[in-house]
This record gives sequence, structure tokens and C-alpha cells, in this order.
Amino acid sequence: MSIEAQLAIKRNAEELSSYLKDLNTWSNEIKKKDILAKKTKIKKHNYPPIRKIGKIDSNSPPSSRPSSPIPEKKSTLPDKKSVHKEEVKKERIKSYDYRSWDKFNVEEELEKIDKEDYKEPKPMVEEKDESDDINQEAVELSLIQKEKVIFLTSKKKNI
Repeated sequence: MSIEAQLAIKRNAEELSSYLKDLNTWSNEIKKKDILAKKTKIKKHNYPPIRKIGKIDSNSPPSSRPSSPIPEKKSTLPDKKSVHKEEVKKERIKSYDYRSWDKFNVEEELEKIDKEDYKEPKPMVEEKDESDDINQEAVELSLIQKEKVIFLTSKKKNI
């Protein structure tokens, strides 16, 4: 019994020593990696700032405010869509511009909208394409075939 106990103690000591050796080699590797990481220079990304540091005076006109740090690309030929969007943006009043909202006449704008509705009467009947007619015929044929199958199966059951 004492021999078995001695063997068990010896095995445990060997396992412990191998575990400690592995732990020591791992810690040495990590220390080397840390030293290399500290020596290497950190690459700085040139991301634009999230927010500007300076204050923006809300009372100043937009032209005197500082422009964004990222230059915008301007095309030489304006697109029709971009021109239309610019017109829409010019007409829109900012939510924080209270003076413009005080000058805004709601009734006048409603009249403009009503006039636009009267100018463009919508057609009562929609124009159909040939493809719509073909699709409708295909649906009708498939329904007729299904009805025939149902009729024949019910007729066979009654016999």
C-alpha cells in the first residue's frame, strides 16, 4: 500500500511539474508578444472627427458658419434628380427656425395643394397592358381546369 501511495505522489508531482512548465513557457511567450506590441508603432487612422470642437452660433447665418471638414465632390453636370432635390430642400423650413415658421402661412399652402389636386385629375379607368390581359386569361384557364377536375372527381364519387 505504501508503494502505491508513493507512485501516486510521484505521478502527481510529475503532472504538476509538466503543468507548471507549460504555464511558464506560455507566460514567457506572452511577455515576448507584449514587448513586441509595445515596440511597434500604432497606426493612426485618418477618420474625420465625430463632432466639431468649436461651437456653432445658431443666430449666425448659415453662410458664416464653418463648413464641414470633409470636402464634398461636386459634379460638373447637374442631374435632373439633384436639381429637383435642391429645389425641395430650399423650400423646406428647418424645425428650429422659429422666425420662418412664424412667417409660414398654412392656409396659403393648403390652397396651393388643393389647386394642384384640381389641375391633375386622375383617370377613372386604368389602362391595361397586353401582359395583364394574358395573365388574366391564364388565371381564368387554370381556374376552369381546376373546376373541371373537382366536378369530375365529385361525379365519380356519386356513382
